[in-house]
Amino acid sequence: QTGTMEVALRSAVEESLAAYAHSNAVFMAERLVACHPSPESSHLLATAYHAAGETHRAYSVLNPATTPRNRYLLAVCAFKLGKLQDAENALMAGGFGDAPGGIGDGAPNPAYCSLLLGQICRAANRTERAVEHFQRALRICPTLWVAWQNLC
Repeated sequence: QTGTMEVALRSAVEESLAAYAHSNAVFMAERLVACHPSPESSHLLATAYHAAGETHRAYSVLNPATTPRNRYLLAVCAFKLGKLQDAENALMAGGFGDAPGGIGDGAPNPAYCSLLLGQICRAANRTERAVEHFQRALRICPTLWVAWQNLC
């Protein structure tokens, strides 16, 4: 019975997010976390909060993050909130910094991690380091247009 409820709630959150029904996604994800707390449930709730424009709530749900996927979303939220050091720390703790290869566990392509690190460094006025991250992002994914834009 418990597994059925968890699956139903997850499905409702994912369906609501896909339909841009963000307030419903938040409500269902809050129920999911209350009934079945886990890093995966927290990620869904944070994703719903982020989609609903409640970045500060997403940040709170994820902090501290324990999985690469949650660390990446925590870094995205921290960056949007202007918490540059927290954003960088989340990525570095997740092994996103200079780690070669894939990150795994649902984390995004390393090119996006490098892009975000570049944006963080640029916002912190560390231009030389930002350029290195943008160039790394492009070596991994040459079609990452935003990295090209950041180099111009």
